[in-house]
Amino acid sequence: MPDIFAVRIAGPLSSEVADGLASELPEETRSRLGRYRLQADRDRKLLAESLIRYLLRKRLGRQISGVVFARNEYGKPYIKEATDFHFNLSHSGEWVACILHNRPAGIDVEQMAPIDTNAIASRYFADREQEQLFGLPEPERLRRFYELWTCKESYMKAEGLGMSLPLRDFYVVIQGGFAHAYPAYPGSMASMPRSLRLYGMGSAVMAVCAEEGAQFPDEPVVLTSDELAISCLRERD
Repeated sequence: MPDIFAVRIAGPLSSEVADGLASELPEETRSRLGRYRLQADRDRKLLAESLIRYLLRKRLGRQISGVVFARNEYGKPYIKEATDFHFNLSHSGEWVACILHNRPAGIDVEQMAPIDTNAIASRYFADREQEQLFGLPEPERLRRFYELWTCKESYMKAEGLGMSLPLRDFYVVIQGGFAHAYPAYPGSMASMPRSLRLYGMGSAVMAVCAEEGAQFPDEPVVLTSDELAISCLRERD
């Protein structure tokens, strides 16, 4: 079963905490952090990088200085020489999220905001997804839009293709808090059906995706950003 973690950001990180967390990261990662203009974006990215390293230390039971992070040709991060350890990260609004699994998996969290769901869905959603959305009363469409969108994002990330996978090459069917994704037609870039789970995160929606038939926890493990920072800095000391 995948392990799912979510960090709720309690507020802006102090410069002392941010510097402490960043000191544990490789120079290349610190350089990327420096390119963020807004502190909120920089904090989310920093917490995501800190979260996966914290979880990896817990999983391995040791320091991870020898662990090498890499990216596939589509930009999905992975750990070299760890064929049975897969992870994926996402962050939006006040949330940073991570999934750990022994098979390829994806996660996406999105802060809900008013948008033109009809226009976006008409352009990017498969016909069956549009039917699920437009068949609902107008007040219910915003949440269902974000449920479909996070499912699609997490599927693309589980496939390892990111946005290189056309959004209409597969479709999602939501059933309560669960969902399934299927290739839309023979020859689609989408390789296989997959199972998904949805989680309500206050004013955000989170979806996770793994292999077909995968079982998911009822709830993610939730930490605050303060709890994560204290744990990371304590381990460093």
